[in-house]
Amino acid sequence: MRDMINIEKEEFQEKLKSAAKELGLSLNKYQFSLIYSRRMKGYNTKIVLHRFHKRIEFRFGYKWKEVGWEIQKGAVQALLCRLFKKNKKTMSISLLDSFLSNVHSSYLVQEDFEDDILRESFERVNGKFFNSSQGISRVRFGKPSKTTLGRYDFDSDEIVISSIFKKAPCELLDYVMYHELLHKKHGYGSSLKRQYHTPSFKQEEQKFPDYKGVEKRLQAFISHN
Repeated sequence: MRDMINIEKEEFQEKLKSAAKELGLSLNKYQFSLIYSRRMKGYNTKIVLHRFHKRIEFRFGYKWKEVGWEIQKGAVQALLCRLFKKNKKTMSISLLDSFLSNVHSSYLVQEDFEDDILRESFERVNGKFFNSSQGISRVRFGKPSKTTLGRYDFDSDEIVISSIFKKAPCELLDYVMYHELLHKKHGYGSSLKRQYHTPSFKQEEQKFPDYKGVEKRLQAFISHN
């Protein structure tokens, strides 16, 4: 089974150039390629500019193959906006944002926990702070990082927690879990401008009981582990 499908047919060249034109970009001097890769998770996307070869490469997770072109066009345009620092919202980008929002909602029916410690923390936090309204696709431990304590992947609906928390007090693990679930709840703005720690996010984060005290205990735990 091939890991990638690279589409460079003439019809796609025209579609991609037309998508760029809607943003006010004239990219006729570039050749485009669209790659659907099984190596990319969920609905992840990436854009690569090869200036010397006058080539722009779009890399999409393999799931995108089954998505309609108008939504894919929105993903292409969002990537082009980031690359060329444009701030323009098209109908296709609006469709993309709606699609990704619905994708995240659909994850509610499937849950996969690597460790019972993570399941218990998720259930405590979800019940206490979110009325058990948050579903999740997967929660797992990652590398023992002291800089990235946790992360939420919007495209695969996965939470990864640093493995230094395997033996941490429940309060600290729950605090990190709460932070990552807030990312799921608040989203990232739009496909054009991703914003993560917004004022509303920070305000809600501080509702965690004894917020300042927990922050101090968290830093102490990190420095001693």
